[in-house]
Amino acid sequence: MLDTVPLQSRILDHADHYARWSGLAIGIVVARHLVTMASGDIALPLVFAITAFGLCAVGGVLLGDALTLPPQEAVRTASLAPRLIRDQVPPRMAPLLLVQAMFLVGLLVVGAVTASSVVDRPDRAGSVVNVTCEGMRTSLGPWPGLYYSGPMFAALAVATPVCV
Repeated sequence: MLDTVPLQSRILDHADHYARWSGLAIGIVVARHLVTMASGDIALPLVFAITAFGLCAVGGVLLGDALTLPPQEAVRTASLAPRLIRDQVPPRMAPLLLVQAMFLVGLLVVGAVTASSVVDRPDRAGSVVNVTCEGMRTSLGPWPGLYYSGPMFAALAVATPVCV
């Protein structure tokens, strides 16, 4: 039996699925290009690639939700109650999440305060730690200073409100 539903209608019925999978595919392509970008650092392209992949995947889900067609048949109803963030997190887990957030910020601050710049690369401030052992001074890295943790913290600052 031949399908009598027009092609355009069938495509629009599944537009939300296409948007979600397209966000994932675009994220993979963008991440692949960012990982191979030319940089003097091995870790920074990876951080950018992970962030771009995550944002593309979340963008695809949000676009898919926006394109979801309303139901055509009878709609069931339910009472609506406003939900707060505290309703989504178990009460015993909330203090643990706050402690983890404080430790993350504390680690960022300690890494930023103790980091220094590479002697031969002043554009990479905050990427190593200078140590002195038996009168010899040397730089050890990578160190979680602002050079590495700044983009990660910025990614969290952008991604957290998007996910909320």
